[in-house]
Amino acid sequence: MSDQEQAEPTLPKRLVFRFPRTSLLAVLAVMVFAIPFASGWPPLWLIYVFPLAAGYAVIRLRTIVDAEGLHVRGLAGSKHIPWSALRSLRLGERSWVRAVLADETEFTLPTVRLRHVPALSLMSGGLIADPTEKPRE
Repeated sequence: MSDQEQAEPTLPKRLVFRFPRTSLLAVLAVMVFAIPFASGWPPLWLIYVFPLAAGYAVIRLRTIVDAEGLHVRGLAGSKHIPWSALRSLRLGERSWVRAVLADETEFTLPTVRLRHVPALSLMSGGLIADPTEKPRE
């Protein structure tokens, strides 16, 4: 084996979990298809509120994971959670992941799903257990 094959893989400096930007194409399509309805009667212009809100969510929502902790960006604000303040993760039935802090408060990590938990475990340096890893004997 060469030295490169034996070397342990390096971790990225940060991971960013967000909606794909191509989701904005769906928002644009909804807005285009709403034109016939919205142009029929002036109060129906309120139909555009829904795709605009969805577009704002696609752009705004994200979770950034780095060596310092979690940086969560929600619709109305942002929050930084250092790894020392994180007690565990609660894995939901609908594939949502919630952070549980030391003071028992919980909040959803936007755009993070169950399939991302192994990556969170690696980035946390082992502070978060990887549920997909088989126990060592």
